[in-house]
Amino acid sequence: TGIPYRFYLHAPAEHLTLIALDNWQKEADASAAWTLVKNPAHVVYRTDSSLDSVQYGIRHDKAYWVSNIRARSAGYSDVDLNAPACGGTQPVYTSSPIAGTQPVPWVGQQRVQTQTQPLPAQMVLKGSLRNVLSATLDTAAVCLNGKPFQYDITSDAPVSLTFSDGRTLSLVAGSNKGTL
Repeated sequence: TGIPYRFYLHAPAEHLTLIALDNWQKEADASAAWTLVKNPAHVVYRTDSSLDSVQYGIRHDKAYWVSNIRARSAGYSDVDLNAPACGGTQPVYTSSPIAGTQPVPWVGQQRVQTQTQPLPAQMVLKGSLRNVLSATLDTAAVCLNGKPFQYDITSDAPVSLTFSDGRTLSLVAGSNKGTL
């Protein structure tokens, strides 16, 4: 489990060195095999409405099948939800140090997908919410549309979840478990 990342430390460089050199080959190579994931079973997303530009129609309030994320108060809102009803596969990650010399010497750390493993279909929605007042979940995208499912969600405060199939779920602060 985890979130994939690559962290590069270019110790001999200063802020504008990489812009002046304009060499992004290692980043291009690192992302060359990436594929677009349409509706992953696991969504981890952090947003802050202060980063929105509503006057330009820009709202950072959705990730895959979770949308209309509204914060309870100023600051970051964190969504970490898992809905494996479609089954499929899930990535397996490996962490390791990395290093190179182009465009300047660098060292780093990475967590990358090295394989996948089967993800058995389960009629469940589980995870956690922090500083979330409300959100909408697309049940068709995660194979929960109109079907009963178990939920196990922890929240730091009351949350209202609206599902695309018309159902709603009101959560209290703390642990919430049941069937919807």
